[in-house]
Amino acid sequence: MLTTGPKLIKDFAIEHKLEKNRLVFVYSGELNSELKEKAEKTASECGFLNCMWISAGCVVSTHSGPGAFGVIGFTE
Repeated sequence: MLTTGPKLIKDFAIEHKLEKNRLVFVYSGELNSELKEKAEKTASECGFLNCMWISAGCVVSTHSGPGAFGVIGFTE
């Protein structure tokens, strides 16, 4: 995820034409600190002003498993 995470963020932001005021990250289980740093750096490089982190609940965690990572944004 350390190499695919930043690509996911960039591709998702471009494909969905996201608003730049906020980007939300969702994680399941223990969050890798290096992934967190890379995700926030990539979001900043893409022009996002604020990042928010949310721990996934039990339903998402059950289906995705530990270590899952997701991106939520709002289209323009």
